Amino acid sequence: MIYLKNQQRKKIKYTTQYILAKTLFIITNHLPFSLKTFIGSLIGKFILYPYLIHFEKRRYKIFQHNISIIKKKNIPNKKQLFKQYCIYTSKIFLQTFNPIKLTPQWLKQNIKESNLEELINSHKNGNKNIIISAHFGNWELAQNYLSKIHNLPLTILYRKQNNTKLNNIFYQNRNKNIELIEKRNRNSLKNMLQSLNNNRILVILIDQKDQSHGSNIQFFNKTAKIPTAISRIAIKQNCKIFLTHCTAQNFTIQCTKIIQPNNFENSPQGEIKLTQEIFHEFEKWINTNPTNWYCLTHNIWNIN
Repeated sequence: MIYLKNQQRKKIKYTTQYILAKTLFIITNHLPFSLKTFIGSLIGKFILYPYLIHFEKRRYKIFQHNISIIKKKNIPNKKQLFKQYCIYTSKIFLQTFNPIKLTPQWLKQNIKESNLEELINSHKNGNKNIIISAHFGNWELAQNYLSKIHNLPLTILYRKQNNTKLNNIFYQNRNKNIELIEKRNRNSLKNMLQSLNNNRILVILIDQKDQSHGSNIQFFNKTAKIPTAISRIAIKQNCKIFLTHCTAQNFTIQCTKIIQPNNFENSPQGEIKLTQEIFHEFEKWINTNPTNWYCLTHNIWNIN
């Protein structure tokens, strides 16, 4: 009976999310990008923020826990930071809701780039390359820019939304030049290796915990269970790693660090050391603007 009630609640929740998302899609579909951003800000401030504060209190509890770890001190204005986070989340949602409309002309005019030359040249030279990023800034703009402006063939490893109806909205309008591999597909590893062998660039965001298979990684001086499989692939396949993200404000896509996997031994310890180096770089990104890290409401560091 309890299970049935939980399933019913989940069904109502997912249906409501789908209706709201679909409605927003219809309303904002033909609006200019700047107006979508403005509407997203209003939704974050006046709808998402009060909803999470009053009806999804656990999310706010996790946020408080995570922001204290990042800031390493007591934060007197956590609610204000949480409001900034909600505004960021809503803006990102609307900005990238229909990415197929992000034309090359718009991308050239509105996005800057920094330190992408080695990535482009490495691909031209036929090397195996992996872009590793975090749920930080606006990655959706970054992938559109790389594929449409620099014609880089991207294969993105992603996880389906728990809400399957919502998942269809998110992915039906993806850039058709980008291949998608679902993480939980049993052939995902085979497909990733095939993409690398076909001179495609593998893209993955790895800043989420893996309680079952993850390794202990120090993240802001706290232990988190983080997947190391992509580091294992990079070492075994000798793939260059490009740590790349796109800012959420001035839209600058930049590669902040390049890692040579042959500097790490082919062993479990090598995987952990490589993943640790990646997360040290993530810390720098998040420190610049914590509320632009989408996973602030995710239970990265276990909280009961």
